Amino acid sequence: MNADRPFLGIIMMLGFCLLAPVSDSLAKLLGGTVSLALILIVRFAVQGVCLYPIARWNGLSLRSPPKVRGFIWLRTLLQICGIAMMYLGLQYLPLADALAIAFVMPFIMLILGHFI
Repeated sequence: MNADRPFLGIIMMLGFCLLAPVSDSLAKLLGGTVSLALILIVRFAVQGVCLYPIARWNGLSLRSPPKVRGFIWLRTLLQICGIAMMYLGLQYLPLADALAIAFVMPFIMLILGHFI
């Protein structure tokens, strides 16, 4: 990235704050009738279909340097496991409680960032 673009960042974060609860609501509604594996496959397939054109439009390469491929795979697996745990948690918690816990994540990242 060339320069900070705070306005664009704010718009993107607001978009996330609007879309994430909708996604979680759908996962809660579907959780009792559709398998977790199918929910995850559809979620990440739709994410890929949406992000691929954006990446290509911005001229980003979809190839990763060999030095970081292991880290990318690890991050991918952790992301899938995290989303799976969130969706499983939605089966046992009210949606509002689950989202409140999820939105504490930035503070957890802040604390972890100090040590990493």
